[in-house]
Amino acid sequence: MKRKIKQLIHSLTFRIVLVACITIIPINILLIITAKHMIHNVEEALFTSYQNALSIHVSDLDNGLDYMRNALEDIMQENYLELQPGYSVGQKNIAAFEFWKKLKTKRENNVFSDLAFLKVNWDNSIYITNDPLKISYVQKQEVADYLGNNDLKEIPPLSFEIININNQKYLLHLVNYEYFSFGMLCDLDNMLENMEKTSDINGEKICLVDKQGNIIAGDVDKSVILSKKEQVITINQIEQKCYVIYQPSVVLDYEIARIVPFKEINNEIPFLEKNILVLGILSFFLIPVLIIALYRMVLRPLKAINHAMQEIEKDNIDYRMKGRLNSTEFEHVKEVFNNMAGQIQNLRIESYEKDIERLDIEKTNLRLQINPHLLLNSLNMIYSLAQSQNYKYILDYTLLLVEYFRYSLRNANDLVTLKEEIHFVKNYLEIQKIRFPEKFTCVYDIDEGISELLILPLIIENFVENSIKYALKMDDLIEIILIIKSDGNKMSISICDTGCGMSEDRLQQLKDGVIIHDRIGKHIGIWNCRRRLNLYYGEEAVLSISSSEGYGTQVWMEFPVVRR
Repeated sequence: MKRKIKQLIHSLTFRIVLVACITIIPINILLIITAKHMIHNVEEALFTSYQNALSIHVSDLDNGLDYMRNALEDIMQENYLELQPGYSVGQKNIAAFEFWKKLKTKRENNVFSDLAFLKVNWDNSIYITNDPLKISYVQKQEVADYLGNNDLKEIPPLSFEIININNQKYLLHLVNYEYFSFGMLCDLDNMLENMEKTSDINGEKICLVDKQGNIIAGDVDKSVILSKKEQVITINQIEQKCYVIYQPSVVLDYEIARIVPFKEINNEIPFLEKNILVLGILSFFLIPVLIIALYRMVLRPLKAINHAMQEIEKDNIDYRMKGRLNSTEFEHVKEVFNNMAGQIQNLRIESYEKDIERLDIEKTNLRLQINPHLLLNSLNMIYSLAQSQNYKYILDYTLLLVEYFRYSLRNANDLVTLKEEIHFVKNYLEIQKIRFPEKFTCVYDIDEGISELLILPLIIENFVENSIKYALKMDDLIEIILIIKSDGNKMSISICDTGCGMSEDRLQQLKDGVIIHDRIGKHIGIWNCRRRLNLYYGEEAVLSISSSEGYGTQVWMEFPVVRR
């Protein structure tokens, strides 16, 4: 894992990406921070202007409500005894008319007084003056019905109360006497709508809220609680992120809230500031674009060249670079590389041909080095048999020798079938039985169906011959066991004997591949077999020898299965 991380850190791809990030990202971050700061300053200036405009609206409202309160207090200074019971109807009507005219005058001098009224409590007569541009005839009748059907004495006097008449919110300022009541009303929805009309911001809403943020009046979803300065509000059936500005009223126990959609604020931000921010954000997306461009123009061709060099390093000399590398320079490198690979392949083929010729000569010599071992002993045996005039044994022995030398000297093939090799081993053992009667037995354990598999010639016979040469005990019978197995991919051969075995030093020399010299001469049989296995099968061939002095020796081989 650490090695892979180290390779990644030292790779050209990682370094180019790192340089691109170190170069571009800090500049982009600085650009975005600067743009955000500029936009924040613009937003703060806009919010301040919105707050100031709302303060003016609330100040005008407070002034209008103060005028409404003062106007009613002025009227309270006069005495209207004729409105009490006991006076004639005519006197009452004249007094009511005079009262109505004063109410009308006071109403007309205040933009927030949409309607003024007088109610004579003892006969329930009602006199109303209203601005027809603000209060419709239907609204006037609804107000008259409300005044006639409700006991106004239950409403706290000399305060501003919000009343609901047929889902229409009104601000009521009321004065109560025992025999009559009078006051003024302001249509809250109309008042808030007029405030909105004076604004140059499209889509903004102005509403009346209590201290907890509950909407009392205004064209906004009443379920919304304006408890945050920034929140999502449904305006005109569309959810919008809005900024809420509050301004408390001095006269009322409420606040006026100005709801400004963020998209409208965004429209007020200068084009340059917005573009700087967008440019900074888009620059982050230029990093992968730049990396992709560098990858296609530089890194991918370099990776292709590096991969090609790795293939050649793995001895895949047939590999050639293909496809277009997107630039003239890399195309030239590709052409030069392919030419060099072709030259290397030609040189390698020439070298292989020379090596093959040398190995063929070496294999032939190795096989011939195995063959002469029996010749001298065989001639001596024939001579001894002739002296004893044992012509039948001479005949059998000679025929067996003919078979032996025909197989070992005339077999020019690299491989023989297992059946041929086993027949040769049995032929050799028959020869030795004539020389050493009743000194050994041989047991065969060979899998069925593998007789046609191919093996190196003399590879089994060499170790069987060693068992005869070095394992026989003149005073005891030994056993030679030959086991051959195959799983379809590998063939394993075991040659065991119960003979004399060998010392640990001699065994270690054989394992180390040392050619042993002693008084008898040079022992090259095992060295030859190991060399032939390596020449033909390479690293897939395994040769193992184990032995215990006085108990016997086992040779175990394994190599890939070869079929015709």
